[in-house]
Amino acid sequence: MNLVLSAEAAKLAEELEVESHAEQDGLANSPPAAATAPSGIEEQIAARGKQFANQYIAGARGWAEPVAEQARLLTQGCSDCKEALRRAKTRGKSRDASASESSRRAKRRYEKLQAEYDDFRREAGLRREAVDPNKPAAVMWLMSIIIIEGIFNSYIYAQASALGLVGGFYYAFVISLCNVAFAFIGAFAAMRYLNHVEVAKKFYGLLGTVATVATCIIILLFAALYRVGLERQLDEAGNGQNVDGWQIAVEALRNGEIGLAFATFDSAILLVIGIICMILGIWKGLNFDDPYPGFGALGRALADARAEHEDLLEINAQSQDDGAAQSAATLERLADDLRVKARALQTESEQLRNRMRDLGSLPEDWLVQLRVLIKKYREINNGKRAANPPQYFLEDYPQPQLLAHLAAEINEIQTAPDYPGWQQLAADASRQADELSEAARLLAAT
Repeated sequence: MNLVLSAEAAKLAEELEVESHAEQDGLANSPPAAATAPSGIEEQIAARGKQFANQYIAGARGWAEPVAEQARLLTQGCSDCKEALRRAKTRGKSRDASASESSRRAKRRYEKLQAEYDDFRREAGLRREAVDPNKPAAVMWLMSIIIIEGIFNSYIYAQASALGLVGGFYYAFVISLCNVAFAFIGAFAAMRYLNHVEVAKKFYGLLGTVATVATCIIILLFAALYRVGLERQLDEAGNGQNVDGWQIAVEALRNGEIGLAFATFDSAILLVIGIICMILGIWKGLNFDDPYPGFGALGRALADARAEHEDLLEINAQSQDDGAAQSAATLERLADDLRVKARALQTESEQLRNRMRDLGSLPEDWLVQLRVLIKKYREINNGKRAANPPQYFLEDYPQPQLLAHLAAEINEIQTAPDYPGWQQLAADASRQADELSEAARLLAAT
């Protein structure tokens, strides 16, 4: 405390320039010998000294807050440790019960799906397992078919297109995309139902097959006829006549002139390539999932349920092995943390008690510092004077009543902290930490 007050007094002397004022006032014989009460720099020292004391006491009101917060955290820590110890004692049973329940749920789901899977196979007359093809590979395969057909068709259309290779690529891409897409979608969504045991669904598959093949054949016939129409359009344009290749293809289809599709070698090749790609698209649509509708999805669900059940069995076995060691490590960690907090509360409460004890001597000690500062001013002033100093230079200043108003506030601050309660809390926490360590040792041993 004295070191703090000495430093503050030195700071005050520097801010008020006490020595400089003392020399100037002494040379000017100020205050005059007839003065009866302190004034000027002495009054400033007293005022600033009182201000500092008030601010110091105001700050002292907050000294106990960090210690009270430490006590609150320690109380919460004790509560957490009690709960952790309770959980550790019952964790084995609850963990086994929880693991058993999760395993039972997974097993029930697996057995239910297995029963549904077996019933499905029996009702559908299937003697094989469900097939789950590689779908990303199938998509890449379809894209390859479209690209390959597009490359062939681009060359064929380019020879009869006014736009050359650019126009040929446009026609080829649209036709190959429509051809393969219709073939794939029709096969996947409808043609697979030809395998179904139910007559209604089998009939739906038959209708879908007819519709798919008919649609693809119409697309390919139109493509071949349009190739012939483009060639005639170019020939007639050379003769000065305006003929639309699109119209030629539409009229040929409408009039049933299918043989026109084989009028040129290029159109016939175009038709053959399209049929091959259509067949490949149908084949890929039939095998994109299990050929029997619904069997592939059920097989995947069963495989997921089997994997989940096996994973839970493995996890539960590992959990039972590691559970005791983990619980013991947790209890030991909590015990160490509790000891650290207990020591911190004990140390900080003792430090607070010492600070509060020193706080009681603040008015007297601070008055001593102020008197030393004023005495220094008077000595320098008196050394520079030509006339006698005033009579009050021989008296002590400031007077004790300057800081008398702080006594009640200091007493209130000193008696507020609950030192016995904090010390008892720290002792209880240390004892509880020892109990946790012992519980951790026993748990690890088992």
